[in-house]
Amino acid sequence: MTATSTASTAGDDKTAADGGRKECEHGMARAREEECYHLTNLIRDCLDEAGHLVGKVNAEVTARYADWSGAENSQPLDYAEIGRIVAEAHDCASMALGYFRSLADSVAVSVPRGDDPYPDEEPPF
Repeated sequence: MTATSTASTAGDDKTAADGGRKECEHGMARAREEECYHLTNLIRDCLDEAGHLVGKVNAEVTARYADWSGAENSQPLDYAEIGRIVAEAHDCASMALGYFRSLADSVAVSVPRGDDPYPDEEPPF
């Protein structure tokens, strides 16, 4: 263990009252935190997959677009294959939207009364 790591952990025994770390709660508060963690990861993963698939289509289209003169002997686009990939990307993005809705519902339930950032309206998401 280095001096830096020893020094950084030496003050870690502070309580929440004197500005130290607060231990994670248990019960519904902990369950909501876990839910938020997992939902945000699922959203990110779905959007990453959608982005990967769109990038794949974009690479094919770009190759064809760049060869407008036909000098590179590029082949016409296979719209059936592109349609399949775009549909899958759409499904990934739709799945992310479903997780966004679940996350929004979870956050709305977790906001204590009086702290509602949208007291007279629906949240923008």
